Amino acid sequence: SSMELVDVDCRHRLASPIVDMSFCPNGRFLACFTEASMLTVMSTTFETKVLDFDTSEGSSSPPLAMQWCGEDSVVLHWKNMGILMVGPYGDWLRFPYHNTSSVYLIPEMDACRVITDSTVEILQRVPPTTANLLRIGSIEGSA
Repeated sequence: SSMELVDVDCRHRLASPIVDMSFCPNGRFLACFTEASMLTVMSTTFETKVLDFDTSEGSSSPPLAMQWCGEDSVVLHWKNMGILMVGPYGDWLRFPYHNTSSVYLIPEMDACRVITDSTVEILQRVPPTTANLLRIGSIEGSA
């Protein structure tokens, strides 16, 4: 069997040049960070854009690290801003990491490990079934 290389022109999907990229663990999505401080998530076929998330309010520089957290959220790290976790619908959470000289993001199949000078933490998206169960006014059946 032979592999065929295909040159894909995706300039119409991205407003500026890519400075960092990361593949989703299942290989179906690609997270791209552009010069314009935009996080864009698209299918690896480049046919479907899933998300555009503007990070320019927090920082105009590219993140020091960008990794996937499971298969549906992207985690980015800036020294001045801490960690930003962006979910599949543009929902986001920021985790400040002050007084830390080193922060490393290690992707896992269902989470992202955050290693600092003094701690090891796990970031993981709350599954929708758990979120529905624990939300205010929930009438979901318990386990």
